[in-house]
Amino acid sequence: MKKNTSKGENRLPFKQKKLDKKSISQGRKSSQTSSVGEKISGIFLILTLLFFALGNTGPIANNDYGLHLRIGEEIADSGKPVRIDNHSHTLPDAPYPDHEWLTQLWFYGWHKVFGNRGMVVLKGLLIGMALAFAAFSIREPASLRILILLPILFLGFDHSHMRPHLVSWVFSALLIFLLSRRRFPFIFLLLFLWGNMHGSVLLGVGFTGLFFLEEYIRTKGKKWILWSVAAFVVPLANPGGIGIYTLFFEITGHTSFIGEWKPYAPDSLGFWLLILVFGAGAIGFLKSKPLNPFDFIRILVLGFLGFQSSRNGVMAGIFLAPLLGKWYPPLFHRFPFPIKRSIVILCAGLIFSVLFVRVYQGKAFRFELDHEKLPVEAVKFIKNHELQGPMFNDYNFGGYFLWKAFPEFPVFIDGRTEVYKGGVLKEYLAVSNAEDGWKRIVEKYDVRFFVIRPERKISPVLLRDKNWELVYFDYNAVIYVRSDLFPSLKRLRVVSPYGHRDRTKTREATEEITYLLKENPRFFGGYKILAFLQYRSGNYRDAEQSLKRYLELHPEGKKVEETNSLIRGLKAKEAW
Repeated sequence: MKKNTSKGENRLPFKQKKLDKKSISQGRKSSQTSSVGEKISGIFLILTLLFFALGNTGPIANNDYGLHLRIGEEIADSGKPVRIDNHSHTLPDAPYPDHEWLTQLWFYGWHKVFGNRGMVVLKGLLIGMALAFAAFSIREPASLRILILLPILFLGFDHSHMRPHLVSWVFSALLIFLLSRRRFPFIFLLLFLWGNMHGSVLLGVGFTGLFFLEEYIRTKGKKWILWSVAAFVVPLANPGGIGIYTLFFEITGHTSFIGEWKPYAPDSLGFWLLILVFGAGAIGFLKSKPLNPFDFIRILVLGFLGFQSSRNGVMAGIFLAPLLGKWYPPLFHRFPFPIKRSIVILCAGLIFSVLFVRVYQGKAFRFELDHEKLPVEAVKFIKNHELQGPMFNDYNFGGYFLWKAFPEFPVFIDGRTEVYKGGVLKEYLAVSNAEDGWKRIVEKYDVRFFVIRPERKISPVLLRDKNWELVYFDYNAVIYVRSDLFPSLKRLRVVSPYGHRDRTKTREATEEITYLLKENPRFFGGYKILAFLQYRSGNYRDAEQSLKRYLELHPEGKKVEETNSLIRGLKAKEAW
């Protein structure tokens, strides 16, 4: 028995040794495959960050861009933040709680050195930095990072404007990165800068305080309470003091007419991306053991913000990213390498395809102002013809006027809801929407001309009103003047943004649209109108040239049936 047992005992280690070698060999091979896979995923992650930054190098189209440059210049000249606003003729000497003064100063200095091209580059850098900090606040693997960042990427395209809120994206991502690394001294420096660069610091303070409170309950260390208080106090070292914490609530009560402050529509991509992200968050939370009530609070707050307004979607995704990175690595590690590789390749292919489409559509690699969104040519027209105010300007045009036409043209309103909330903002909306009593408001401010977007309800009303006359329009702006003023200015009595008022007056319409094209040679819609007028007059070769110029400036026009019908007509006349 002893002998057999001994032999048996001797044989068992031998067999086990063979098994161990086989197991070790397989483990090494699996480890090597995993290591190579992670290196490839890491490369794709870097490319994702790069392509996301490049995908946001589109033309500057935001209405507040010029406003921030103007105020940044005034801060540089005076050496202190602006506290009293004198940029409008409707609300002179109004209090201005400038919560972005340091960002405005920075933007002005950058623009002074690098111009609009440099600002587009800065926009891409800021967005890339935000995504990078968010990525490295997520636990390994790199392939999971790409998957979590993908929804943030697509949510970001809707709001990647060159304005101070991009700083809040970077600071939000940097905060969660520092918290994940427990770099607390740097967090207080971050909160100080944030309190002087953007009003969204309230969210940063809230999440920092929540983290410290969680640590206090876990460790019972009193230092966490002190640090929570410090996190609240540090951002108060700003020109507006405690107002930095109430600003969000003051603004949101007056933003129902602003698109970015509205929730995502249920049929939009952004809405379903948020559903996907928060659905994954809810599942991850419920599967985590034990359930963490602080994580529940985080999801609740972020969900409220994300679904309340579309502009909060990116920040909600950024703050949620490390939670998803905490809950999903164990599940993701179970996937075989080929599946993880396929996920990375699919995500990378999608990102690269989106970049290609954005370049093709002119939304990337364009280092300029967007003439189709900003009233560039309309402001030139007003200055060239020496119109005199007071004026009624579109809400979306105020910032550009402050940049390019101040102090000659104080604005009726601009994009700072915190300045105009209440009386002036209500009056603006009443006039813009052509509500009862709009004429009394216009008389109250002695408005002499309008420069507004053609889709505003007041525009066709002014076109029919004998007291106002149309003198200019293009792809984004319409200008009306009081009929008893500016007698030397040409009136447009046939053409309009809404079609010809008298279709029998082809010659007069041709003269008027030709005049507009001299005023604004980039007005692509004018060439299309001219092409139709020339075709109607039998000038088929001229119509061909005008239509080609239209398509050269606006290639998307070929998708419109009206354009194709004219092309077919010209082909029938052997002129295309």
